[in-house]
Amino acid sequence: MSDTDRPFVAPIAMIAGATGARSMTGIAAVAHARVGQPAAPGMFNVGQRLDHQIAKVTTALALGELLADKLPNVGDRIAPGSLAGRVAAGAVVGAAIANLTGHDRRNAAIGGAVAAFLGAHLSFHFRKSLSRVLPPVLAAVIEDVAVLGLAAAGTTFLGPRGTPAIGSGTGSAAGARRQIATARILTESTASSPAERAPS
Repeated sequence: MSDTDRPFVAPIAMIAGATGARSMTGIAAVAHARVGQPAAPGMFNVGQRLDHQIAKVTTALALGELLADKLPNVGDRIAPGSLAGRVAAGAVVGAAIANLTGHDRRNAAIGGAVAAFLGAHLSFHFRKSLSRVLPPVLAAVIEDVAVLGLAAAGTTFLGPRGTPAIGSGTGSAAGARRQIATARILTESTASSPAERAPS
């Protein structure tokens, strides 16, 4: 499967949406997805080592954000300043996913920004609804699980380049039909009738 055949709308919606709730979670998810890609040719695989370091740093920042989110004096994510940062992070996530999947980065960045904006508002109201019936800390933990699950699910679309698509090639129904037709043609062309096998 070529890069441009790889899905990118779903991972952008999911990972950038998670970014709207926890800005560093989406960035860390994409950083880990980059680590799973084949190393680019280069001296001493510097790029690959850098990807590993970025994944470690963003993971640490994401964990710190999860802890900081539980503090009582943390600001609302839909406040203008905080929302702008999340939208920018969503744009970065979208562009990075486009880079991984071989799609247009500008449109992907716009899509990531929109997904982060929506994710921020939806998660804010989801958390607020949970807090009405649950202790605030428990509501926050439930939201964390949902956000982490969403980001993790999005990264499943970002497997290494060259991974065959599900349903393509010989694994698909069309491929199976082609194999059956080919086998039938070969059988019919090599098998002769009793009359043809009899000596003249």
